[in-house]
Amino acid sequence: MATNKPIIVDEIFGTLTKAKEGSRWLVVYTKPKREKKLAEYAKKRKINYFLPLILSLRKYKYRKIEFTKPLFPGYIFVKCNFREKNLLQISGHILTFLKVIDEDSFLDELNQIYLGKTKAEEVEIHDYVEIGTRVEITEGSLKGLKGLVTDNEPNKIILSVNLLKRSIAVEIKPGTFKIVE
Repeated sequence: MATNKPIIVDEIFGTLTKAKEGSRWLVVYTKPKREKKLAEYAKKRKINYFLPLILSLRKYKYRKIEFTKPLFPGYIFVKCNFREKNLLQISGHILTFLKVIDEDSFLDELNQIYLGKTKAEEVEIHDYVEIGTRVEITEGSLKGLKGLVTDNEPNKIILSVNLLKRSIAVEIKPGTFKIVE
């Protein structure tokens, strides 16, 4: 008899660095609610991945349950070679792979998401934003973080994965950033 025990996975296995010769970064579009299962599968096979997670709270009649869920539902980011890609494909958790054209920009976006998640007190899912002022945080725990600030929300920096057209937002203090090109 199967149990519905929650799957505990690390957000990242390996590093968010440029892939070596023969490997590349891919975005994996998973079957519904299979992101953590694929991460667990990849870790057992020593395949690098990044699965950003967000804390969620579910309230029931007599109790509250905290759990993590994917920040970008349906997606996990992997760095793999052809053989590892085939191993992932046979896992039964994948619908398709999205090819990353500009790996440097993509890795920069993933690193900004990772930095924002690990350094910020609170991260929230945000509508995708293409237009805004590009800024870099110059002081505080978020120093070095780069993203967009909009006129509507000058107290939030928006971090995006452009390939997915998905964003998150992190609260920032006024005057702690500079405009960059």
